[in-house]
Amino acid sequence: MRRILVLGGGTAGTLVANLLARELGAEIMKGDVEITLLDEDGNHVFQPNLLYTSFKGMKPEKIVRPEKKLLHKRINFSIDRVTKINFTNNKVITESNKTYIYDDLIIAVGSKIARDEILGFDEANLDFHSSQENALKVWERIQEIRKGKVVVGVSAFPHKCPPAPVEAAFLLEEFFKKRKLKDNVEIHFITPISRPYPDPTISNTIERHFKERGIIIHPFFNIDRVDSEKKIIYSLEGTDLEFEAMFVVPPHKAPQAIIDSKIGDEDGWIPTDKYTLLVNGQKNVYAIGDVADLRTSKSGVTAHLEAVVVARNIIADIRQTGERCKFTGRTHCPMDVGYGKALFVISTYDKAAKDAKPTRRNLLMKKAFAQMYWTAVGGSLEWLFDRYFGEDARECFIEEPI
Repeated sequence: MRRILVLGGGTAGTLVANLLARELGAEIMKGDVEITLLDEDGNHVFQPNLLYTSFKGMKPEKIVRPEKKLLHKRINFSIDRVTKINFTNNKVITESNKTYIYDDLIIAVGSKIARDEILGFDEANLDFHSSQENALKVWERIQEIRKGKVVVGVSAFPHKCPPAPVEAAFLLEEFFKKRKLKDNVEIHFITPISRPYPDPTISNTIERHFKERGIIIHPFFNIDRVDSEKKIIYSLEGTDLEFEAMFVVPPHKAPQAIIDSKIGDEDGWIPTDKYTLLVNGQKNVYAIGDVADLRTSKSGVTAHLEAVVVARNIIADIRQTGERCKFTGRTHCPMDVGYGKALFVISTYDKAAKDAKPTRRNLLMKKAFAQMYWTAVGGSLEWLFDRYFGEDARECFIEEPI
């Protein structure tokens, strides 16, 4: 029996398991293949909409569903936290002291918030990256603000949902303007790097819109500590910034099991081949989604496209078709700029992002993708995504026999 073990029930883990289960039905029914997915809490959150809970008041319960209901019936599903991964013995150990043996391992455990890495950060900051409950607290807090400085931005790189901090600034400006508080509230955007967005072309577009809307950028602002009583953020560069409210993306790192298993770097990001998505030095272990150390977006679309590549390669290996697919590094991040418009950040490993104009059509597409999400992770819409993304998503070929 070929035992395929998937760790993590987010976008990447759910989709790769479903794609494998849908395609390998005959092999599973004959007992030749077994697919198991482990998830730590059993709830699947559509994370991009945490932004709309925070700044538009979307009900938190609308963006979460039970993981089990999203999985194909051929998948064995357990709610259990992974504590140790052993590549040498092809073993995964869980919190309930169960041991899972695998032939193929797909690590899709995502990333975790690491607030405690910055002194005073957790006491002062409200974030929308970590949970529905915290996103709702942001929404409740912005209702109370009448004046002062509101600080948004990024505390450290990398982090999931790259456009989210910029979107937060745009949506906050729209929120305060519609409530006629714009003259009393200043929005400040902090970032450790030289510009508001990592890609220089997209960053130029953002800077133009920030300037038009009076959003103040603080580049090279690395947070040293935060004084929640005085309401001051101190930077490593020696500057400080007062605030009335603080909605900054916290530092991120991989789940503790990855760090404890010593299969990642100091923050847990797993060294991964950027094309095959195999963990470096391994022939049967893949890392997809946020946990991989790839220099590409930690976003849902990227995780989706990575999952398809891994599924196709495992299926080809089982059926010995000779097909091999490579991930192209494709990103396709929607960015809501407020006032009913959005832009898309589109790039690959070899193609830089082009200047993008915010349009109403783009926002409608962003909303349409959100509506399709729950069906998409089931794996039944790949025909549509193949047409939409085209050859930019992956490169597939028949490998010549040695």
